[in-house]
Amino acid sequence: MDELQTIVASNEAVINCHEERLKLEAQAEILATKDVGGCETLDCVYERLDAMDASTAEKRAAKIYIRLGYNR
Repeated sequence: MDELQTIVASNEAVINCHEERLKLEAQAEILATKDVGGCETLDCVYERLDAMDASTAEKRAAKIYIRLGYNR
């Protein structure tokens, strides 16, 4: 894989992770406002966010871009 392909693949991975994080956070917000049920599903959403280490995703993505030589 050449350098450009590596950058494109990394960018796609970062974008996919970001999109999944946004969807999961929106789903968690909806489930958290429900009065009945949804607790197991909400727990699953939070577990996935924890597994993704979502709170540090942007910082980790920035480090990847810098290591690839993209500094904008």
